[in-house]
Amino acid sequence: MSMPWQAIGGLTDKDLRCMFAYLQLIPPIINRVTTPVPPDMIAEKSMKKNN
Repeated sequence: MSMPWQAIGGLTDKDLRCMFAYLQLIPPIINRVTTPVPPDMIAEKSMKKNN
Protein backbone atom coordinates (compact mmCIF):
# COMPACT_ATOMS: atom_id res chain seq x y z
CA MET A 1 0.00 0.00 0.00
CA SER A 2 1.36 3.42 -0.84
CA MET A 3 0.92 6.83 0.71
CA PRO A 4 -1.92 8.81 -0.96
CA TRP A 5 0.36 11.81 -1.44
CA GLN A 6 -1.55 13.12 -4.45
CA ALA A 7 -4.67 13.68 -2.33
CA ILE A 8 -2.89 14.85 0.80
CA GLY A 9 -0.47 17.06 -1.14
CA GLY A 10 -3.39 19.16 -2.39
CA LEU A 11 -4.81 19.92 1.05
CA THR A 12 -4.59 23.41 2.43
CA ASP A 13 -3.11 24.25 5.82
CA LYS A 14 -6.65 24.87 7.04
CA ASP A 15 -7.74 21.40 5.84
CA LEU A 16 -4.83 19.79 7.67
CA ARG A 17 -5.53 21.76 10.87
CA CYS A 18 -9.18 20.64 10.74
CA MET A 19 -8.18 17.00 10.23
CA PHE A 20 -5.74 17.19 13.13
CA ALA A 21 -8.37 18.79 15.39
CA TYR A 22 -10.88 16.06 14.48
CA LEU A 23 -8.38 13.28 15.21
CA GLN A 24 -7.68 14.84 18.61
CA LEU A 25 -11.40 14.69 19.44
CA ILE A 26 -12.14 11.05 18.69
CA PRO A 27 -11.35 8.50 21.42
CA PRO A 28 -8.48 6.07 20.84
CA ILE A 29 -9.31 2.46 20.10
CA ILE A 30 -8.04 -0.40 22.20
CA ASN A 31 -6.24 -2.76 19.88
CA ARG A 32 -4.12 -5.65 21.06
CA VAL A 33 -1.28 -6.13 18.59
CA THR A 34 -0.19 -9.71 18.09
CA THR A 35 3.43 -10.82 17.98
CA PRO A 36 4.83 -10.52 14.45
CA VAL A 37 5.48 -13.76 12.55
CA PRO A 38 8.47 -13.83 10.19
CA PRO A 39 7.59 -14.56 6.53
CA ASP A 40 9.63 -17.78 6.48
CA MET A 41 7.54 -19.22 9.34
CA ILE A 42 4.32 -18.39 7.47
CA ALA A 43 5.64 -20.14 4.34
CA GLU A 44 6.69 -23.14 6.45
CA LYS A 45 3.21 -23.51 7.97
CA SER A 46 1.61 -23.17 4.55
CA MET A 47 3.83 -25.90 3.08
CA LYS A 48 3.05 -28.27 5.97
CA LYS A 49 -0.67 -27.65 5.54
CA ASN A 50 -0.57 -28.50 1.82
CA ASN A 51 1.30 -31.82 2.33
